[in-house]
Amino acid sequence: FSAGLLTTSRQAAVDAAAVPPPPPADDEAPAPLERSGRRRLVVTVLVVLLALAAGGVLAWFVGRTVSHTVPVLAGIEQGEALNMVSEFDWDVTVVEEFSDDVLLDVVIRTDPAAGTSIAEGGAFTVVISKGPAPRVLPDITGATVDEANATLVALGLALQADQQVFDETVPAGTILSWSVPSQPGLVAGDTVLPGTLVSAVVSGGPEPRVVPALAGLSVADATAQLAALDLVLVQVPDEFSPTVPAGGIARQDPAAGTGLAPGASVTVAVSKGPDVVTVPPLGGLTPDQAAQALAAAGFTVGVVSGDPAGVNTGSSVNGVPLAGGEVFPRGTAVDLVFGVPAG
Repeated sequence: FSAGLLTTSRQAAVDAAAVPPPPPADDEAPAPLERSGRRRLVVTVLVVLLALAAGGVLAWFVGRTVSHTVPVLAGIEQGEALNMVSEFDWDVTVVEEFSDDVLLDVVIRTDPAAGTSIAEGGAFTVVISKGPAPRVLPDITGATVDEANATLVALGLALQADQQVFDETVPAGTILSWSVPSQPGLVAGDTVLPGTLVSAVVSGGPEPRVVPALAGLSVADATAQLAALDLVLVQVPDEFSPTVPAGGIARQDPAAGTGLAPGASVTVAVSKGPDVVTVPPLGGLTPDQAAQALAAAGFTVGVVSGDPAGVNTGSSVNGVPLAGGEVFPRGTAVDLVFGVPAG
């Protein structure tokens, strides 16, 4: 029995030795609740990190600088131009200025210019045309037509100088007065738009003097009449006149009724009376001799009758027999009769 008990004890000891002993107690091993808390901490840290990353992205997105390129707006109507940049979120300022080249309400230029990059919120200026600038009317009274035209053209205005009146003191071609037909009440210093027409009254100088008829007047009387008209008499050598007695004005140049400027000259020739010649003796002359004598005296040979081989037996003018010594106008035709004297 003792031996069996001993054997049983030994077997128990062997079995006990074959079973590993329980692990020693570990004070640092986490309890189940501690492990769960750690997991929550890790999750929390990850969430925070993700939140910070998302916030950074959001902050970058929100705080980033967004820029846009200025488009070409010059020549575009104001409303359309502003619409083209409305989405860029710029601080847009509209400025107006006069322009002779760009139509009203159309963009002249931008600041900055086209092609420039501007961040959102940046300043952007659009310059809009107010149309042509008004012109100040100058006073062209007293200027010549050429001077007035040059002055107005330089301002973009037009001159119409087709009205002329005579003036005794203002030189011809000088502006006497002017007005604006479209706005008659305007005066120098008022403003008008480019292209406005200015109408001017121009001096034609002193009114032309009408030359009077001087034929038959004495030189003294003719001189007085011309002087009253501010004209000057110029006398040339005397001339024969078949109609004006000697001493009277026989001819004038220019003719009566002609218009002359003051101070102009009128040429006159005084009459010496008719140009008359005396019939020379013709009796007994042959036809050739008679013709030569008449020509030398200032006559012409008229109708010749009778015997051309004879001598002059008679002469007449317009059927009136001549005895010799009669006076006729130069060039008068003398009719001749020839015959053989009775032996």
